[in-house]
Formats: sequence, C-alpha cells, structure tokens
Amino acid sequence: MDINDIDDFADDKDIQESRRLQAEYNKLIADCETMVCEEFNLQESEIEPDLSAFEIPKSIGTIDGEFLYYSPDNSSPFRAYLIAYQWSHHSSRNSASGNAHCWLGSIQLTKEFPLTFIYKETVKEKIVNWFVKGDVDFKEHKKFSGKFHVVTKDKEKLTWLLNNKPLDELTDFPEMEIEISGTECMFRVSKETIDIEPTKQFIQLAKKLIKILG
Repeated sequence: MDINDIDDFADDKDIQESRRLQAEYNKLIADCETMVCEEFNLQESEIEPDLSAFEIPKSIGTIDGEFLYYSPDNSSPFRAYLIAYQWSHHSSRNSASGNAHCWLGSIQLTKEFPLTFIYKETVKEKIVNWFVKGDVDFKEHKKFSGKFHVVTKDKEKLTWLLNNKPLDELTDFPEMEIEISGTECMFRVSKETIDIEPTKQFIQLAKKLIKILG
C-alpha cells in the first residue's frame, strides 16, 4: 500500500461527515453550473471578471471569487457569474459566519438605458415615495409597479423604453434586484444561496429579461 493512500482521519466521524457534506456541496455547484450553461450554451471563461462598476455585487458580502460563463460565439447576450462569498450574521444573542455561492447575471442590451435600479418595494419605500415622488410609476403595469421600487436618472427615457413591455411578467420574481447602466443589465433573482430551485428561477428570470430588455 502506498503511504499516500493512508487516510489519517478514516476513523474520525466528524472529519468524514465534513468531507461528505463538502462533496455533496461541490456536486450541487457542478449541477447548477451545468443547468445554466446547457440552457444558454455557455462556457466558463479563463478570465476573472471585474464587476466593480456595479452596485449589486457590492451588497453580497466579502467576495472570494467570481467565475464567468459566457457565449463564445455571441449567440446569447446573457452572461452568468457564479460568486463565491463570505457571509456573517451578528445579533445580541449569537453570531454566525460561513462561505456560500450565488448567481448573478448580466444581459447586453441593444438600446442604451439611463442608470436604473429595480428592487422589491417595501413599506419604507412606499412611504418615502409619498413625500419625494422618487419612484417611477408604470400606469399600464399596475402589478409591476405595486411590487417593485424603480429609481432612475431619467424617468422620461426609461418610461419610453419600457412602457410597452410586459413588465407584469416580472412579478413572478418578487425578490429580484436589477441594475441597468447604459447597455448592460445586472441582476439577481433573490438573495438565496445556490441551490437547484433558485438556479431554475435564475434561468427563467434571465429569459424574461432578455425578452423585455433585449
């Protein structure tokens, strides 16, 4: 027997359980990667992307790695980013931290948009909007306007670009966050960590946004 084949922790139940859980997590990530890449005919880039120009990635946490999946023949305007990050939670009673992954997506647009943010509307945003009128209201898309807070640098231009689009279809993704700048749209479907169901929702949101914004 090769000495390198000897497992010094073969009898350590905690180590073996940790290894099993890590292997399951690695398989989950691989399965989610396959789902996204096969759906949009993407492949992994050897170049680490730079997302510093966008605000959404900055809200995730301490980022450990960014992996880009793109269409090598430009057949799709969609790019997917698998983000490895550190999370932490602190309260008066306890603290916790760990490592996780999530999806971000971007779409190359054919028209230039003003800087725009779209995110879940809360009671706080609604109250603020009563006084400062900062939200863009799409009267033809009441479901959308009731669910999301929209702020932009150019209300007239954004309204002109989106008014005839099926915005109400985006209400299927109530936790989504969208950032549009020029000819690129950055988004995430929710703040959930990577898993099969959030990945399916991420794929569906990407398709909707390509149809609506592309």
